[in-house]
Amino acid sequence: MNDKNLSNKNTIIDKSGFRILISLFICVTLYISFVSFFHLVFFINDDENIMYTLSGYYTYGIPDDHPFINVILSAILRRLYGIFPSIQWYSLFHIFIIAGSIVLFNDLLLKYLNRKCHLIFILLVIILLDIAIFSYVMILMQFTTTSALAGCTAILLLYDYIMEIKKGNRRIIHIPFIITYSTLCYWHRKNTFYVIACFLLLLFIYCILINFAKVKENKSLIIHWLIMLFLIPGAIILSIIANMTKRNSNEWKYYNTYDSARYHMTDYPHDSFIDNPDLYEQIGWSNELYTLTATNYWFFMDEKINENTFDVINSTYTRELEPKKIFTTWISFLKKESIALFESCILFLLIIINIIQSIIKHDKLRLLLCICLTLGTILLISYLCLIQRIPLRAYQTIMFPSIIISILDLTHNITEEFCAKKYIFFSIFSIFLILISIKTLIKAQKDASYRYSISRNTLSIEEYAINHPENIYIYDTSLTFRYEPFTIYKDFYPSNLFFWGGMGWNSPAFKYQLELNGLSDLYSDVFFSDNVYYITRPDYYVNSSDTSLSDIFFSYMEKTYGNYEIKTMDSINNDDILVYKLSLEEY
Repeated sequence: MNDKNLSNKNTIIDKSGFRILISLFICVTLYISFVSFFHLVFFINDDENIMYTLSGYYTYGIPDDHPFINVILSAILRRLYGIFPSIQWYSLFHIFIIAGSIVLFNDLLLKYLNRKCHLIFILLVIILLDIAIFSYVMILMQFTTTSALAGCTAILLLYDYIMEIKKGNRRIIHIPFIITYSTLCYWHRKNTFYVIACFLLLLFIYCILINFAKVKENKSLIIHWLIMLFLIPGAIILSIIANMTKRNSNEWKYYNTYDSARYHMTDYPHDSFIDNPDLYEQIGWSNELYTLTATNYWFFMDEKINENTFDVINSTYTRELEPKKIFTTWISFLKKESIALFESCILFLLIIINIIQSIIKHDKLRLLLCICLTLGTILLISYLCLIQRIPLRAYQTIMFPSIIISILDLTHNITEEFCAKKYIFFSIFSIFLILISIKTLIKAQKDASYRYSISRNTLSIEEYAINHPENIYIYDTSLTFRYEPFTIYKDFYPSNLFFWGGMGWNSPAFKYQLELNGLSDLYSDVFFSDNVYYITRPDYYVNSSDTSLSDIFFSYMEKTYGNYEIKTMDSINNDDILVYKLSLEEY
């Protein structure tokens, strides 16, 4: 790194077009490598349900609206599915957002590190950072983290805008793209946007502080700031209005009320049947119904399962502001989720370096940014620990913008002299990134392979349902594991196949699917209809016990309807999956 001609070696990187090409090449190469050696999958089946609804796989090829994304994005994707049904648009949207964020991230690192380090070293660091930070969500896609990366693209653009203004550049094209990606973030996952908005606001305040003196020589800055201050919230408000206008029917109002009660019950702690049997006796739930419904088996096929009974259960949930409990919850989470631990280590190291550099250079505004970023990150994570819900995807939504801002801050402020003198530090940092990258890829390979393998079961019952269109099939949680982002149905659809619960239960799309199959509701008595069958994996056991999920269900049916007959009608995948017919005994 002591080459005196270093400033002349990286002149090709001065041109933005070459930087974009190099960044794009790295991103495409990574994707090709991942497709070659890994299975690209969805991390959770929420995305699969969104995809199946938008594409019309639930509704015989008629694209429908899904509540988890904004109505505008839903309308765009549904239109694309209607025109080109043989293309999996929702999955391509994921890849487009992720790739766009990575390309811009790489472009800015090339721009900021240019003439400070050897090009080969810069490329090595970029590739390692891409793998360490982004590879897991590239291989295991999910709408929460993809939305976060759309927001991170806005953050990348805003940070570069700040630095361009600081250099006196008056030709700024960042603002419309900042607004666009902020809006895309909201459209895909509104809760993610609320987190991203915190970091955007922090950078916006930093932008005003660091460039306030330049207002005298460039008064158009005030206009720029006002545009961002009003247009980003304006775009979000318009998106909210569109949602409220298009999803204003009685069906949507009922679904929103029901689903709010539902997810509070399924996602947050509450008294169990053992803890509070009187509570469940009050709402008419048996132990079997509680096990099927409230312990992650998602059974909703009972009239006693509604927003009122959910609210009664939710009333037992309490939040206690205990700093020690928040800390222990956080540590417990990091022990369980290695990806979160890796990302936390990267962020911790970056923040320490940035704070030390800020102190050495007496850069008070940069030090203030580092401190606010650190405190903000801790506060957001503490909130997740407080509400006792801290899934990996939510944690990454906080980690990604924090890490990205820290990396940009480091690379922009690092000097050529520092790079030349601290080559030992950079070597150690590179080894650290290599180890993190290897561990991340191993974890991604394991998790993706598992999801790919268990997705075979659900795809097999979809094929079975397509081949028996005269019947209706209802499957349980043993077969909900479907994570394949590029499943294509063009002529025949598994629309006669229903899950016995889930986040789409009672939505307008669900009601429409019922209607297309000649049903008005889907309570458990439907199993006694002539053309309705129950599909399950008989070896799917409850809570690592010797009791299978299907046995719990059969016990519930007996308590609810008395004696009835169970017949095994067929098998799928060499008897791994069984098809049952339930019928009431006649006297």
